Amino acid sequence: MTPGLILLVLGLAVLGVVGALIANLRRSQRAREVQAGLEVLRTLRWKEFTQHVQQTFEKRSFHPEATPRKPGEDGVDLVLVRAGQRHLLQVKHGGAYHVGATPVRRLASMLESHGATGGILVTSGGFDDDARAAAQGQPVTLLDGDALWTQLQDVLPPALIDEAGHLTGAPDLAVEVLSAGAANERRDRELKLKLDDL
Repeated sequence: MTPGLILLVLGLAVLGVVGALIANLRRSQRAREVQAGLEVLRTLRWKEFTQHVQQTFEKRSFHPEATPRKPGEDGVDLVLVRAGQRHLLQVKHGGAYHVGATPVRRLASMLESHGATGGILVTSGGFDDDARAAAQGQPVTLLDGDALWTQLQDVLPPALIDEAGHLTGAPDLAVEVLSAGAANERRDRELKLKLDDL
């Protein structure tokens, strides 16, 4: 091997290592940004969070159906319509939410009775593997984590995001306490509706 060839190989190796380091740094920065964004989303009140979710879907040609029903009634937070097709939207909000298979199955089972072609389940928490498995083969879309932040960051108030897309603050902090079990879920839903009417 000639000295020139050795230098070329070493130069390419150094460029490869530097490129990998830069890519890793960008991924790490993106992960921190997503985590910070999710933390801000989790500080929103349920009603504010749901409004941002609604705005996000409105940008994608989904429109809320005019109805006298209240959010959360019959387990549906919003009915969205796009191209004449109804979609049920259910929002699970709060960092403590770890959504399992039951809400996914419940949403899928409600589609026919509401005349909906699909369901959308959104959480500022996360979905477990059972929830993801339950959604497979069902007309139910799950939205959380990185995908959620990617969708919602464009509709947050400008005061929360600077020109570079970095978070600059957080809205007023609200804590939502959630309990397992049908009776507790009903109680939490009724309390959530009362609080959001304030």
